[in-house]
Amino acid sequence: MGVCAGSTDLRIAHIEGTLEQMDKRLSSVERRLDGIDTKFNWVIGLILTSWITIVGLLVAVVLRIK
Repeated sequence: MGVCAGSTDLRIAHIEGTLEQMDKRLSSVERRLDGIDTKFNWVIGLILTSWITIVGLLVAVVLRIK
């Protein structure tokens, strides 16, 4: 019975180590996704600003022509 208990403890220790590695890797992925989310917000802001500028320019040109 002592051999079986030692084997079980070894397996549990291996599983705990694997879970710690998974936690570290998932934390890393989460940090990367947060960075991508921030960059995505910047891109959306720049695109909206560009469209607003273009629409404003077109309105000014159309009003100038009339």
